[in-house]
Amino acid sequence: MLFLASISAHRSQNYDRSPSPWQGLQLGVLILPLSLIIGGLLIIAATVMTWKDHYATILRRPVNWVLAVLAIWLVITSVVAHDRTDALIGLANFLPYFGVFAALPELISNPVRLWRLAWLIVMGAIPVVIIGIGQMFWGWGGQVPLLTVIFPWPMAAGGVPLGRMSSVFDYTNVLASYLGVPLPMAIGVWLDGYDHGQGNGWSKRRVIHLMGIGLAIAGMVVSMVLTHSRNGWAIAMVTIVTFALYRGWHWLIALSGAGITIILVAAFGPASPLREFFRTIVPAYVWARLNDQLFPQSHDFLRTTQWQFAVHLTQQRPLTGWGLRNFTPLYEAHTHFWLGHPHNLLLMISAEAGIPAALLLFGLVGWIVAHGWHLFWKWVVSPSKHLNGSSVYFHPKSDGLILFTYLIAFLNCGLFHTLDVPLFDACVNFLGWLSLAGILGLINQQQLPKKSMEKGG
Repeated sequence: MLFLASISAHRSQNYDRSPSPWQGLQLGVLILPLSLIIGGLLIIAATVMTWKDHYATILRRPVNWVLAVLAIWLVITSVVAHDRTDALIGLANFLPYFGVFAALPELISNPVRLWRLAWLIVMGAIPVVIIGIGQMFWGWGGQVPLLTVIFPWPMAAGGVPLGRMSSVFDYTNVLASYLGVPLPMAIGVWLDGYDHGQGNGWSKRRVIHLMGIGLAIAGMVVSMVLTHSRNGWAIAMVTIVTFALYRGWHWLIALSGAGITIILVAAFGPASPLREFFRTIVPAYVWARLNDQLFPQSHDFLRTTQWQFAVHLTQQRPLTGWGLRNFTPLYEAHTHFWLGHPHNLLLMISAEAGIPAALLLFGLVGWIVAHGWHLFWKWVVSPSKHLNGSSVYFHPKSDGLILFTYLIAFLNCGLFHTLDVPLFDACVNFLGWLSLAGILGLINQQQLPKKSMEKGG
């Protein structure tokens, strides 16, 4: 954190006067991966105080109007659900986060605060990585004595399932999804520190901190590999390639492309001497995992089977769906296999809450992301110009980097939810909404009058 203060000291001092909700949010974000109870309570408290302080502004945001309509629609679909009790319980995975998301952009509407949260997310991930490595190599397991309520980690030696790292989470894919946010945050923080070193000189402390962040990035990548999650591997590669594209590192793009090609040929290539040669280079736990030889699945556990059933449910009730959390009992009744979700968020929402809910949710998210990329493009192409003649742009390179970092973090969340639905974990769910709120906060900032921004936003 001392490094964060040193690289941010030259920025607007108005942003450093932290009100109570901002302090609570910072501490909550830091603690959340290790303690959902403490971290969650801090975030809720920060949200309540923000609603109290910015109630009128929050209600004026058109984005929040759409969110309110979606919330009402989800309640209606739960009332008319196939299993009303399960559906009403399922609202807990959405409605509280809507309230948090509506408030967050009022707290994190400037790049300095986004950098601080990025740092805190990275710092919170470090113990998760260490615990995961201990779980896999040193047999760590069980729960913290006398502190089970505060730190309710479902940690098993060797991971869940056995042989796949899960760390403090209850399943390996949840860990992989979680790491999809701190990994780009760590890369962004490292690059920002590197850029400041290039511009302001290399102090010993700066070098040490960059080495520390580099170790954190390496630990996250190793942890992602040890999850054996194909989704996790994909978003790790997406993160590396997108940052390489952004920085113009053609050598890394070429190296990544060559590596991906070799792995894909080893996993899916036709029988040939070339494929066998590549299989001597690529570890079996990689190519055999990709083509399902390592963990074979029955037909009823295949994603295509689940998706077909979700589409069938949507066709039966296209308007209201069957109710949140109702996919599981319906799928079990149909196949005699228990399955928590259809491994695709869009299909799950369509089947459980109807096509209108899917259109509202994905339309809203798509609008924010599209405007985020548009803003990023403006900052990169013409950083010295004021958007719409009304905004102040302080540090083009650094601020563009933090926006890009949050866009990639949310991109990872979105990509993971095309092949899985890890939002049932509160930490993963919150980090997804936090990433999106960071993007929206910067979008909202650009709409402020120039004088308001100069006063500190």
